[in-house]
Amino acid sequence: MPSANTVKTKKKARQAPDPASGAATKSPLPAVAERLPEPPGVLAGLGLQGWERVEHAVLASLVSEDPLLLIGLHGTGKSMLLERLADALHLTFRHYNASLICFDDLIGFPVPEPGSTTLKYLQTPATIWDAEAVFFDEVSRCKPDVQNKLFSILHERKVQGLPLERLRYRWSAMNPPPVSGEAQNYSGSQPLDSALADRYAFIVQAPDWCDLSEEAQRRLLLQDGGPGEAEAERLRQLVNEARPLWTTLRQQLAPLLTDYVRCVAALLKEAGIRLSPRRLAVLMRNIAAVHAVRWILGQGDTDLGESARLALIHSIPLPAEGIPAPEDKVECAHREAWHAVTGEKASALIRIYSERDPVRRAVMAAQAEEMDLQQRSVIVADCLQFLRDGARHAVAAYLMETGLAGRLMAPVAEEVAADYAMAAEPQQDFFSTHSHSEWRVAERLQEKLDCLRAQDAGHQALANLLVTLFSADRLLAEADVNRVCESWQRARAALESLSAAKG
Repeated sequence: MPSANTVKTKKKARQAPDPASGAATKSPLPAVAERLPEPPGVLAGLGLQGWERVEHAVLASLVSEDPLLLIGLHGTGKSMLLERLADALHLTFRHYNASLICFDDLIGFPVPEPGSTTLKYLQTPATIWDAEAVFFDEVSRCKPDVQNKLFSILHERKVQGLPLERLRYRWSAMNPPPVSGEAQNYSGSQPLDSALADRYAFIVQAPDWCDLSEEAQRRLLLQDGGPGEAEAERLRQLVNEARPLWTTLRQQLAPLLTDYVRCVAALLKEAGIRLSPRRLAVLMRNIAAVHAVRWILGQGDTDLGESARLALIHSIPLPAEGIPAPEDKVECAHREAWHAVTGEKASALIRIYSERDPVRRAVMAAQAEEMDLQQRSVIVADCLQFLRDGARHAVAAYLMETGLAGRLMAPVAEEVAADYAMAAEPQQDFFSTHSHSEWRVAERLQEKLDCLRAQDAGHQALANLLVTLFSADRLLAEADVNRVCESWQRARAALESLSAAKG
């Protein structure tokens, strides 16, 4: 999990829920109709009102960079959403009307390469080669041969077998296709080919006017102008913070999510909803991406079960194929699957992953009786990897002195012992044993050592650590000395509060 220096926040992290209270494994929220309107979110800051209930899925697609499909009535802001996302993220953006596009518009006109037998493509401002984000609008109105050519762009980021080196985001939008037995509002909008629909990771239904709360309707009518730079920066910061967290969550939650996805797939099949093997692998990615976004927005106090529910709802491609997705069956399958996989061991995992501070999380993992040796060791090693000098060594000292290091696999325990030795072994006076070009750093360090050595054993350990780091040329500026001391002291305070809470 990322450390505090990887995921920066402006709010203080809230305490993780206690599994004993049922908060960590509670059932999902009530049906959509019973939920209260949510407050304005990140997308509202970009001038997109009423998207709060689908916002996490949209933002998660920015984190994972997997294809996103918006389905909605005309005038619901689908194009505006994608254009503002591209603008806020400073992306080179291409917007194509899929119903009118000629493939040469995408790739340019092929001409012979001088002195070669190969072809090159004459580029225009509209060609796709340098794009970072592409938007295929009206994708349900394009010809089947054009749909087929979109496959490789959406799925592989390739065109004509050539990689699109800069392409990150692939977005599409469409009006609702006709549904059997219902009046057809959009005669030209046809259901997507099932294979094409399966290429979209997130399928999001755009909210219409009647779906907006009264307050969102008022904001939409009264808003004037586009978003400011502060709102765009908020989006960029969220994506940058959530992306490394998403990568970590995918690794650490894999055992739990694997069981959940296998279970929910079986339950959905019984309900007549088939998800392809590709779709189930995408669902694993989507859950972690949604949870990463909600984690950042909620400062870590986030229910993983609700993240799984939201990801599942927006991972079912049936609406793009003109097939209603029965919400009650999807909700029921999620509830049963989540209940089935969140036993005692899973509750411990959720409680530990809900702890935002990697110092506390490492100790909680080492203490966990419900987890096996390998799981404890993986979490501790991951936490140590992201901790800075000072905090890392304070955690190592705690694990060694409390005997918790003995509950870890040998390679991780050896790593902990090596970090502990840097603080535990007394060091000689560094002025007489080591020369250093940065004498101001040495003078600042000497002042700090004189202060520390007059205090308790914990401060003497910090003094040993500072000398060791200085001798290894890992303190190159006065600020480095202060940083290590502050990191050590914050970690010690967190460890002391953890011990006090346990006592």
